[in-house]
Amino acid sequence: MKIFLYKNILKNFFEFLRGHNDKIFCLRWNPYDDDRFVTVGVKHIKFWTKAGGGMTAKQGVFGKVAGKQGKQNQMCVVFGKTADSCITGGGDGCIYIWTQVTLTRKVDKAHEGPLFCITAVQDKVRF
Repeated sequence: MKIFLYKNILKNFFEFLRGHNDKIFCLRWNPYDDDRFVTVGVKHIKFWTKAGGGMTAKQGVFGKVAGKQGKQNQMCVVFGKTADSCITGGGDGCIYIWTQVTLTRKVDKAHEGPLFCITAVQDKVRF
């Protein structure tokens, strides 16, 4: 998987990143930090940070919070109140809440079917 970053709407080429072989469903820039973004997709979430002349990625840690099902497809992402928090919608209908790169909370059965879109609105999350 290749990720091409562009600096602006005029499509001035900014950077090419080596991704991974998993499909990416959504990329969201961090609204608090121009040097960071998150990608989500098939059984993964990656947190990208500008480092020197390139970008580095850290894999999200699902851990015990994910439960028996383990890693799930992540379909969409939105940032929370801080640069280190984000919320993802899972292909299993659950909402996943992340702090830095770690899953800290899971809301089971938030939706029947996959969550394809999620947005934060005045201290609430809507899906």
